[in-house]
Amino acid sequence: MWKNEKISVVIPAHNEEETVREIVEEVFREAPVDEVVVVDNNSIDGTAEEIKKTKARLVFEEKKGYGNALIKGLAEATGDLVMLFDADGNFPAKDIRKLLEYSDDFDFVKGTRARKELTEKGIYDSLTTRIGILANVVVAKFQQFLFRGPALTDAGCTLRLIRRKSLKKIMPYFTVGGGHFLVDMTNLAMLAKIKTVEVPVLFTKRRGGKSKHGSFRGLAKIAVAMVLHTIKQRLLSLFGYYKFDQ
Repeated sequence: MWKNEKISVVIPAHNEEETVREIVEEVFREAPVDEVVVVDNNSIDGTAEEIKKTKARLVFEEKKGYGNALIKGLAEATGDLVMLFDADGNFPAKDIRKLLEYSDDFDFVKGTRARKELTEKGIYDSLTTRIGILANVVVAKFQQFLFRGPALTDAGCTLRLIRRKSLKKIMPYFTVGGGHFLVDMTNLAMLAKIKTVEVPVLFTKRRGGKSKHGSFRGLAKIAVAMVLHTIKQRLLSLFGYYKFDQ
């Protein structure tokens, strides 16, 4: 619980046998969490078995894709405040508290990895990682410009928090099952005029598995998808497609 509000954490998992149990246990240990929902997205290793060894609630999503897993988890979560987290160890669980501190004043709190001083030593040794962070900054600024939103510096940071009443406003419009779901979510939050803030979080090395996007080609593909989807959503908004409940 956090100030008498129930906290849910949603973790998507695809072949995360190496790390998922450690991450779930860390989340329960380091943060005031009431519920952890782990979504097994067609894992072919021992991910499900590792999740069953924890206090987390295991659910399955057969539709392949990072976004599909997150949408499933968001639908299953029961908390007043719902958070997204990764199973690969890129974020320390203690930063969940950092985002919660802002939940009194904001209904949508996003993490940002675009602060080198909060990045674990050695991460920027990888050219692919540096390019990936730069691409996320560029896309975030594009989102900010098109939607006249709050200051944004990281389009693809999974670590984020949303209040349930705000989630209900935008959830009917979730359409992205792939890796650019996080951009979809942020754009919808801005369109729905949900009070949003971005908070710097620690960015640490992966503890196992492979990156969701991997190669430079993978990064380029997801960046283009982010930009095109943002343009599409802006055009749809101009034609009155989105009708958000107040």
